[in-house]
Amino acid sequence: MEVSNKKKIIVVILVVVVLTILSILFSLPNKVEDGKEPPLMSLSQEQASSPKITVYISGAVQNPGIYEIMPNQRVGEVLKVAGGVAPNADLNKVNLAKKCKDGMQINVPQAKGKKQMQATNLASNSSKETNAQQIGTQNAINEQKINLNTATSEELQSLPGVGAATAERIIEYRSAHQFKKVEEIMQVKGIGKAKFAKLQAYLEV
Repeated sequence: MEVSNKKKIIVVILVVVVLTILSILFSLPNKVEDGKEPPLMSLSQEQASSPKITVYISGAVQNPGIYEIMPNQRVGEVLKVAGGVAPNADLNKVNLAKKCKDGMQINVPQAKGKKQMQATNLASNSSKETNAQQIGTQNAINEQKINLNTATSEELQSLPGVGAATAERIIEYRSAHQFKKVEEIMQVKGIGKAKFAKLQAYLEV
């Protein structure tokens, strides 16, 4: 009887152990499944599904108009969508860090007052200086022009692309024909249209 009772106890223990193991095995996948973190894809999908907002960009920008952008974008980022600001934009009056909201107008004012006048005057002065330099250069060229009919060999050699041999050929040609116009220098061997184009500004007859 004692042996039989021991066997019964052992059997009961084994059954309990087996049931416990089976219970753990069946419940483990559910726990892992329940403990899973949401896939990263869901975050991207959520962002992609976020509705865009509409803003109106005006003022001193390259391409003013109505644009669709993502929510909470900064004004500085949104201005790039409009092609960036114009050269006369006054960004000191624009909060570039401000977040955009639906229906918002972003207006970039133009620079006014002394700064604008200084910029205009600077551009005008620069243009005048350039014109003066061009006139001065042309006057200097006119004063340095070389007469093909009276120039010495040394004077002819001071011309761009003219060496001693070419200078002698020019003198030989004028001795025989006398230059009536500067274009006749192209009759001299070694002087074609390309070289004449470089010499023309320095020649006279």
